[in-house]
Amino acid sequence: MKRREMVKSVIKVFLIVGVFMFAEFFSSKGFTQVRIELCEEEHKIIDSSFKKSTEESIQIYYQTIGYESWMELIWDKDNRREDGIGLCVFDDPEMERAFEKLRGLVGDLVVKRLVKKKLGKRFKLVRNAKKDNFLFLSEPIIIGNYSFLFRKSKSTKSLLVQERSLANDWNPKCGVTLYGELH
Repeated sequence: MKRREMVKSVIKVFLIVGVFMFAEFFSSKGFTQVRIELCEEEHKIIDSSFKKSTEESIQIYYQTIGYESWMELIWDKDNRREDGIGLCVFDDPEMERAFEKLRGLVGDLVVKRLVKKKLGKRFKLVRNAKKDNFLFLSEPIIIGNYSFLFRKSKSTKSLLVQERSLANDWNPKCGVTLYGELH
């Protein structure tokens, strides 16, 4: 009888340990970080952000970047002016409110997949993060008639702001260079 109780206790311990290991595995950051796709509008914003680019092929990383601390530099004293931030002039009160709202949303950026079919033909999605000459992009954040897209490469970090037109297109409005040059 003692042996049977001992076997039951061992099985019970293994079950409890197994449940905890299972829960830990499925709740770990790496596993639960589901790579959600960008929506159609977000792809449209990325596509339009390269309207004026003369590059035949635009190489971007196949997924967006999540929040990174350098993104907070937008509100740094070096970028902030009385009438705007960086190259963005607050000629519209809605734009100033959008920048303030962005401050609270930037920390919520998550990793999402880009879909090649939803981007223009000249886009090439890169999977090798060690490869040279490509951009990392954040998911676009849409606030009212403005979109905000963080961009980084090996030599630059910036924010591109676009404005929605009456035709529901996105047009580059201004930018904030955080490191390097704005492209």
